[in-house]
Amino acid sequence: MNLPPREASRDLTTSLRIRLFAANLPKQGRGLLNKQNPSAYAVVTSISTSDGYKVPSTDASFQRQGSFEGYRWGDTEIVNSRNPQWTRTIPLEYEYGSESYFYVHVLQSNCDGQAVHGHGSTKSLDSDAFSTSFGTALFEVSDVLGTRNTTKVKRLRSGGCVFCKIEPVQQGEAGMRVCLQVEARGLVISHGNRRAWTSNSFYRKPDALFEIAKQHASNSEGAYVTVYRSTPAVNTLDPVWDAIDLDCGTLCNGNIDQHLRFSVLLQKQKGNRELIGLAETTLRHLLQQNSSYIGDTECANGGDNDPVEKYKELILQRNSSKLKQVGCLRIGGYELIPESTNRSLSLREVGSVEGTVLEIVDLAELSPIGIPSSATGFQHYIERDCEIKFCVAIDFTSSNGDPRFESSLHYQSPQTFNDYEETISSIGRSLSAYIRTEEFAVWGFGAKFDGKISHLFQCGPDPTVKGVDGILEAYKSVIQGGLTMSGPTVFCKALQAAAVRAKRDHEIMTPQTLSYTVLLVITDGNGDSLDETRRKLLVYNQLPLSVIFVGVGRSDFGQMYSFLQESTRESMNCSFVEFRKHQYNPAALGRVALCQLPDDLCAYMRRRGF
Repeated sequence: MNLPPREASRDLTTSLRIRLFAANLPKQGRGLLNKQNPSAYAVVTSISTSDGYKVPSTDASFQRQGSFEGYRWGDTEIVNSRNPQWTRTIPLEYEYGSESYFYVHVLQSNCDGQAVHGHGSTKSLDSDAFSTSFGTALFEVSDVLGTRNTTKVKRLRSGGCVFCKIEPVQQGEAGMRVCLQVEARGLVISHGNRRAWTSNSFYRKPDALFEIAKQHASNSEGAYVTVYRSTPAVNTLDPVWDAIDLDCGTLCNGNIDQHLRFSVLLQKQKGNRELIGLAETTLRHLLQQNSSYIGDTECANGGDNDPVEKYKELILQRNSSKLKQVGCLRIGGYELIPESTNRSLSLREVGSVEGTVLEIVDLAELSPIGIPSSATGFQHYIERDCEIKFCVAIDFTSSNGDPRFESSLHYQSPQTFNDYEETISSIGRSLSAYIRTEEFAVWGFGAKFDGKISHLFQCGPDPTVKGVDGILEAYKSVIQGGLTMSGPTVFCKALQAAAVRAKRDHEIMTPQTLSYTVLLVITDGNGDSLDETRRKLLVYNQLPLSVIFVGVGRSDFGQMYSFLQESTRESMNCSFVEFRKHQYNPAALGRVALCQLPDDLCAYMRRRGF
């Protein structure tokens, strides 16, 4: 029976971006005196575990072929540094519950004449065979998303390490771009800790560039992530850089109140950079026409009919703890504009705007650019440390067969998993990527103990187990314990046990202590007392609880499909998946089983106003 997909499953596929950093890459060149910083860039190749393409798994295979097999998702710009922070991101479409692996190849460009600074700089390489490899790292999307700050680090073969950060692209980011003109005045450069260069210095003036970094959204005191790097302005203490045009998602995750850090850097001959000064602000402040932060200046260009540009002046300080002024940063010139707006912008040498913006966005209407409450994504709550609590209930009724015989669904084979083990492994590992504590409850139902039927009992010696392997061990301990299988198949006690946990969390939940419970019920039959099960699910619908039923074996699950149709009409947080339809594709089983979870979780959080 084919059921129409629930509208809520739209949150299953989400747009992400991959951001890459590296640290401690080895210097290049022969001899101690000829060592130089590497011109490093990264290539991302991605491949699904379900298709037949083959991705190089070693650096040797890459160097031999001179190119990558499989899907090439994109590359970063080239940065001349041992600790490159690449600003170009790699887009990614990801389906929650699926396994999606990708390789990050960190490479040294051996070609001269490369653009190594700009946000949009590209390689003029005909083939990656002209590059040498520092190493290759393998990442899995859900594994990265499940970590704190959604960042993983892997060591590289030739030395150093690569950091992979995956960010969600929120719905509110789409369609808005920001254009800014940045320049500096009166930069003070410390030289050998003995001499300060000023605007009337006899020496050659420095080459300066600037970077924009945004504060990590999930950490109010956390590190900043570089999102833009300019090309250097040469031989000047009053640099005027090219105008920048960035989408709001890249710049500030669509949140105009997110903290931004502007850093002005000295570009040295060997590629090293030295901080001149920095200033912190927000996009909202930059776009406001009337502000008293540091000061507003007007720069008139030409006659009375020429456009008048407003600039914000930000004081540059040596660092956030030292208040010594080392110049000022002037930001202005452009507006926040819809991406669909037709505009023609041309710059004079001083950076003024000759074109006009056809449509200006009112600051009073900017609040929806942030994360919309009606479309808040699953990953947003995971980044806010929402704790997913996983419980498993296993059917031990007599219809499964005697586990001592191979015909039983509970038969323990030394070579392969049975249907119950395969279900636990597939769904548990798909979900555990978003669980940080991995303390799981494992229950059974439908067995006799001391001649008395039990519709709920603990599997294993401990109330909770550690990880998916702990669930499998607890399950095996029950089978090896010689229990007596019985009946009927009753789900209500397991539902009640999960609801007790969810209710406790529901009563004490705050925006800082978010949690959600997922109950996996694995059964070989349709279950008895489905009317009572439906009533309980309707009562539990207001709790942070989702129930996933998985049917194993060869039974006719017609009643369960009918039950699912009724639950869809009544908006109960439950779903049903038939194992045999996905038994040869474990990744698909986990993906289909969890397809409703993002919507259930988001709907509950929105009802609570979180």
